[in-house]
Amino acid sequence: MTQASTSFPALFVFGDSTVDAGNNNKIERGITANFYSYGVDYNNQSTGRFTNGLTAADFMAFSLVDVPPRPAYHNLTESDRKRTTIAMAGINYGSSGCGIFTTTRPRESECFNLEQQIDFFKETVQEDLPYLIPDPDARKQYKTISGQCDEDMNNLIMPYNYRLPKWLKTWTHYDYSGSGITFVLADSYGLLNHMVYHPQEFGFKDVKHPCCGQDVNGELECPPNATPCSNRDEYLFFDGAHTSQVANLEFALLCANATICRVIE
Repeated sequence: MTQASTSFPALFVFGDSTVDAGNNNKIERGITANFYSYGVDYNNQSTGRFTNGLTAADFMAFSLVDVPPRPAYHNLTESDRKRTTIAMAGINYGSSGCGIFTTTRPRESECFNLEQQIDFFKETVQEDLPYLIPDPDARKQYKTISGQCDEDMNNLIMPYNYRLPKWLKTWTHYDYSGSGITFVLADSYGLLNHMVYHPQEFGFKDVKHPCCGQDVNGELECPPNATPCSNRDEYLFFDGAHTSQVANLEFALLCANATICRVIE
């Protein structure tokens, strides 16, 4: 994967199972993917990623920051989090099963919601990054980073996708003007829809069935120790809810070259 024309000093990842790098592995009742055949194309390592290999966030680490996939926050020791090569390049806080609101999955024992993920990020900024400031190399970086479509579901998603850019534009103008913060919006829904209806453009031969598991319905996971399909690059979905590594790569590439991602002015 080639590096984007504009590079960034670090990548801190927040989200759900589409970007989780293994944070849920430490949760006893958490939704996890730390078993075969997840990770079959990641050196046969079941890291907790809900795909056969890398996520879009992993590929964006290569492209935007020129660093390896960012490690899961909860897989790092306290000393790990204070190492220049880790903290200064970014950390992954994503957690499978959680949404933006705490009410999406109210039981804290199941996942780390967005509010909790931001709290973990605050700990990184307040406790770990300042620890690295005596390091001249770290100080320099720290200054720069301060099946059939469900139409009912689509009818919920489309208004959200329509209104979000306008909301972000207003929010940026009134609340973050002059702050140096830039919001970038990715049309992931539009891309997935295009992949389903024009699979040949991406080399997919099956966009209705998962490579591992039984059905694509947004719920089913790949069963433990199940045998995945051999032609994984020809499948849009790896399990019943998550895209394959090759689809994740396409997302990262199309976002990095500004095809599906745009800055909110």
